[in-house]
Amino acid sequence: MPHFIIECPETLMLPEMAEQLVERVHQVAMNSGLFEEANVKVRLKTYKHYKIAGKAQDFLHVFGYIMPGRTPEQQTDLSHSIGELLTGVFPRVPVITVNIDTLNKPAYFKRLI
Repeated sequence: MPHFIIECPETLMLPEMAEQLVERVHQVAMNSGLFEEANVKVRLKTYKHYKIAGKAQDFLHVFGYIMPGRTPEQQTDLSHSIGELLTGVFPRVPVITVNIDTLNKPAYFKRLI
């Protein structure tokens, strides 16, 4: 834990940019001081078909799922740090959003082999 899922149109993401973006979001998570590196997971999911506000416009969204124990201020700082990173890397993308959710620990399942 945590999981960060970056979503965007596939046309926005060149392969070399994808690797860099995943690494940079990972680094923001590590710089927050809230997580151990071995636990941070970052994934990128691109879409071919989408509609934002009634049209096919570029967007970036990061869903962050973290375990309980972080204050609302820490969650806000993390969300804003990721948002600032995305805004700096993609200044022309019109819709950039980040949401940090706290997982329901009793309902969370994890299998390790």
